[in-house]
Amino acid sequence: MRGALASVISPRGSVKPYRPLPPSPGDIVLAAAVLLAAAVLLVARPGGGTPRSASVQVGGEVVRRLPLSEAARIEVRGPAGASEVVVDGSRVRVAAAPCARRICVRRGWLRAVGDVAVCVPNHLVVRVEGEGGSTFDGVSR
Repeated sequence: MRGALASVISPRGSVKPYRPLPPSPGDIVLAAAVLLAAAVLLVARPGGGTPRSASVQVGGEVVRRLPLSEAARIEVRGPAGASEVVVDGSRVRVAAAPCARRICVRRGWLRAVGDVAVCVPNHLVVRVEGEGGSTFDGVSR
């Protein structure tokens, strides 16, 4: 026998080639529903709204609130050291951080209301705030 999926042994002992079954109408409907749901989730972002500012928190306290309409570059001190937060027109990001993995830096530009970058070792949270967005995020609430 060449492989488990390569052939099927019939009751008489002869080997028949494996032939997959064609998809049923239910399979096609299910696949179409999954693709439609994925397209809706890609187009309609939770949160929505108009981004206005970015709040910068260290240790749970807001240390700065930066308007997204003005370019700015600030240094924020936390328990692990200094982090750099940059505002560029209508977006914000963590440009530099003292942590080892730099996940907050790799998060990139934050543009939509509710977008967040977190540096756990430095207790830093950068969040985009605005008007008209949902008060719930799609993950935890």
